[in-house]
Amino acid sequence: MSTTAKPWIDLLKGDASVTVIVGSDDEKTVWKLPKDLLTHVSPVFNATFNQGWKESQTDIVELKYDSPDAFELFVRWLYVWTLSESAQYPDEIPVSPYPNVALQAWVLGDKMHCPRFQDFALAHLWPFEHPDIMDKVRYAYANTSANSQLRRWAIWELFQSDPKPQDVVVLAEELEDFAVEFLKIQTLNPESVDVTEFLKVTHAIHYKFAEGLR
Repeated sequence: MSTTAKPWIDLLKGDASVTVIVGSDDEKTVWKLPKDLLTHVSPVFNATFNQGWKESQTDIVELKYDSPDAFELFVRWLYVWTLSESAQYPDEIPVSPYPNVALQAWVLGDKMHCPRFQDFALAHLWPFEHPDIMDKVRYAYANTSANSQLRRWAIWELFQSDPKPQDVVVLAEELEDFAVEFLKIQTLNPESVDVTEFLKVTHAIHYKFAEGLR
């Protein structure tokens, strides 16, 4: 974040703007945003536009591999919730399909080093049911580092969904450290665990990995 503190209204003054192009050729959006505001909330954009990178000469940056919908959510947050400490997060934002967009938005916030936006995205994942939670676990592991907040959220949601032991084993085989993290949640939340199911899952994981050692 920029080291120069400014009243939020000053971040919208002036003519300086930058262009952010998001998405691939098939699905691309172009945003014209206030430079001071964007570089204030994201140290990555601050470095991009203010520290001698080639983008600082053109004031154009392309985010080819990011979701246009996720960046739209970032822009909504940028203009509304960064500008008022008292602003309340809405119950619903008209972006569809919303849970997947919020998931992508958390990853986008991670790339931009923007933890307040990540908190905003995560807050809008909690209210939803996630019938595709196994895919969300895979997405979290593919796009974040170990011990990330998004991984912890995804594992917790999986735990809360009472997964079948065989589904947990499948993820344990696919994803490094998943088995340890899932069993840790079971152990730390005994009041939420059906003992029979806990033993089934634990036995299934241990048996599968013991099988691989033979």
